[in-house]
Amino acid sequence: MVAQPVADDARELLQADRLGHEAVHARLQAALDVALQRGAGPEVTTLATAVKAAQGPEIAQMHAWLTTWGASHSMDHGDMHAGMPGMMTDAQMTDLRNSSGEVFDRTWLEMMIVHHEGAISMAKGVLPTTSDAEVRKLAEAVVAGQTAEIAEMKGHVID
Repeated sequence: MVAQPVADDARELLQADRLGHEAVHARLQAALDVALQRGAGPEVTTLATAVKAAQGPEIAQMHAWLTTWGASHSMDHGDMHAGMPGMMTDAQMTDLRNSSGEVFDRTWLEMMIVHHEGAISMAKGVLPTTSDAEVRKLAEAVVAGQTAEIAEMKGHVID
């Protein structure tokens, strides 16, 4: 069964739209790909592989819901950074691409931690507003999975 939005719950649909926003995920995928292609340290490579594997199905699920609901998968580009906690800026992506070694690993880990904290915040924002079991299940999975990934990432941040 495909989750259906609650008719009077515009916030839930907005949050689902933002969680599934293609630009955020394109930026995330770019950061993951940079880590996998640049020969980052083994911890970062392992984490990037795990994050990519975990978030792929989540993104696909949210896109399927948006399609079913007839909702847009995108937002105005001007709103992108302001409305997306954890959205990586162009400058951050440039810094990441221009770094190497331990600096790259630290930069990547710090960006991923902030990105995950943003996703957790958005998922937690959905929980008190949803009456849809599938939306709740995904939001809870995002909170649990990304909280665990943050703990692992923090363990690898080079001081």
